[in-house]
Amino acid sequence: MKLPKCPCCEERFKYFEVFWIKKKDRHKCSKCNEALLVVIKKQGKTLAGFLAGAGFSAFVFCFLTANSNALLPAVLTAMPFFVFYTLIPFFIEFKKCKMF
Repeated sequence: MKLPKCPCCEERFKYFEVFWIKKKDRHKCSKCNEALLVVIKKQGKTLAGFLAGAGFSAFVFCFLTANSNALLPAVLTAMPFFVFYTLIPFFIEFKKCKMF
Protein backbone atom coordinates (compact mmCIF):
# COMPACT_ATOMS: atom_id res chain seq x y z
CA MET A 1 0.00 0.00 0.00
CA LYS A 2 1.34 3.36 -1.02
CA LEU A 3 0.12 6.87 -0.44
CA PRO A 4 -1.23 8.67 -3.52
CA LYS A 5 0.83 10.95 -5.68
CA CYS A 6 0.07 13.88 -7.94
CA PRO A 7 -0.62 12.65 -11.51
CA CYS A 8 1.12 15.75 -12.93
CA CYS A 9 4.35 16.16 -10.96
CA GLU A 10 4.55 12.65 -9.39
CA GLU A 11 4.98 14.20 -5.91
CA ARG A 12 3.87 11.74 -3.23
CA PHE A 13 1.57 13.17 -0.56
CA LYS A 14 2.15 12.69 3.17
CA TYR A 15 -0.19 10.56 5.30
CA PHE A 16 -1.73 13.38 7.36
CA GLU A 17 -2.08 15.59 4.29
CA VAL A 18 -4.15 12.91 2.54
CA PHE A 19 -6.00 12.23 5.79
CA TRP A 20 -7.39 15.80 5.75
CA ILE A 21 -7.77 16.04 1.96
CA LYS A 22 -10.02 12.95 1.85
CA LYS A 23 -12.94 15.06 3.06
CA LYS A 24 -12.80 17.31 0.00
CA ASP A 25 -13.75 16.55 -3.58
CA ARG A 26 -11.02 18.74 -5.11
CA HIS A 27 -7.51 19.74 -4.12
CA LYS A 28 -4.64 21.81 -5.50
CA CYS A 29 -1.16 20.28 -5.54
CA SER A 30 1.17 22.42 -3.46
CA LYS A 31 4.15 21.70 -5.73
CA CYS A 32 2.79 22.09 -9.27
CA ASN A 33 -0.39 24.06 -8.38
CA GLU A 34 -2.50 21.73 -10.55
CA ALA A 35 -6.19 21.11 -9.77
CA LEU A 36 -6.90 17.50 -8.73
CA LEU A 37 -10.02 15.44 -8.15
CA VAL A 38 -10.04 13.37 -4.95
CA VAL A 39 -11.37 9.86 -5.61
CA ILE A 40 -11.75 6.81 -3.36
CA LYS A 41 -10.51 3.65 -5.11
CA LYS A 42 -12.83 0.68 -5.60
CA GLN A 43 -10.76 -1.35 -3.11
CA GLY A 44 -11.44 1.33 -0.48
CA LYS A 45 -15.17 1.03 -0.97
CA THR A 46 -14.93 -2.76 -0.76
CA LEU A 47 -12.90 -2.50 2.44
CA ALA A 48 -15.50 -0.11 3.89
CA GLY A 49 -18.31 -2.58 3.19
CA PHE A 50 -16.36 -5.51 4.60
CA LEU A 51 -15.38 -3.69 7.79
CA ALA A 52 -18.90 -2.29 8.29
CA GLY A 53 -20.19 -5.85 8.06
CA ALA A 54 -17.54 -6.99 10.54
CA GLY A 55 -18.53 -4.23 12.97
CA PHE A 56 -22.20 -5.13 12.66
CA SER A 57 -21.40 -8.84 13.13
CA ALA A 58 -19.39 -8.06 16.26
CA PHE A 59 -22.32 -6.03 17.61
CA VAL A 60 -24.81 -8.83 16.93
CA PHE A 61 -22.49 -11.45 18.43
CA CYS A 62 -22.03 -9.42 21.63
CA PHE A 63 -25.76 -8.71 21.81
CA LEU A 64 -26.71 -12.38 21.40
CA THR A 65 -24.16 -13.65 23.90
CA ALA A 66 -25.32 -11.01 26.41
CA ASN A 67 -21.81 -10.39 27.66
CA SER A 68 -21.85 -8.71 31.08
CA ASN A 69 -18.69 -6.70 30.34
CA ALA A 70 -20.01 -3.48 28.75
CA LEU A 71 -16.63 -2.38 27.38
CA LEU A 72 -15.89 -5.44 25.23
CA PRO A 73 -18.89 -5.08 22.88
CA ALA A 74 -18.10 -1.41 22.35
CA VAL A 75 -14.45 -2.17 21.53
CA LEU A 76 -15.31 -5.07 19.22
CA THR A 77 -17.87 -2.96 17.38
CA ALA A 78 -15.64 0.12 17.06
CA MET A 79 -12.42 -1.68 16.06
CA PRO A 80 -13.31 -2.29 12.35
CA PHE A 81 -14.34 1.35 11.94
CA PHE A 82 -11.09 2.53 13.53
CA VAL A 83 -9.10 0.29 11.17
CA PHE A 84 -10.93 1.70 8.14
CA TYR A 85 -10.48 5.28 9.32
CA THR A 86 -6.72 4.85 9.68
CA LEU A 87 -6.28 2.98 6.36
CA ILE A 88 -8.44 5.18 4.11
CA PRO A 89 -5.58 7.54 3.04
CA PHE A 90 -4.00 4.56 1.24
CA PHE A 91 -7.17 4.12 -0.84
CA ILE A 92 -7.36 7.71 -2.11
CA GLU A 93 -6.19 8.65 -5.57
CA PHE A 94 -5.92 11.95 -7.41
CA LYS A 95 -6.99 12.57 -11.00
CA LYS A 96 -6.44 15.61 -13.17
CA CYS A 97 -9.25 18.13 -13.02
CA LYS A 98 -10.14 20.53 -15.82
CA MET A 99 -11.43 23.31 -13.56
CA PHE A 100 -10.87 24.15 -9.92
